[in-house]
Amino acid sequence: MYSEYRLEILKQEIQIINNTFGRLDQIIFQTKDWTVVTWTGSVALLLKEGKEELLVFALVIPLFFWISHVRWVKA
Repeated sequence: MYSEYRLEILKQEIQIINNTFGRLDQIIFQTKDWTVVTWTGSVALLLKEGKEELLVFALVIPLFFWISHVRWVKA
């Protein structure tokens, strides 16, 4: 009886951990999507306006993504 109870608790813990990892993966995936959309839009806008020299600053967007990605993965 006691072992079955402990086994059930362990199963619930594993399920909770699994759900947490799933949510973190979803957050990272959504952040990647927004990063790609924002970066592509900023590059397109700079090219449209003829300001190719400012394209270096567009690299800041993916850089912020990778910094936040590393923080999420380490957490």
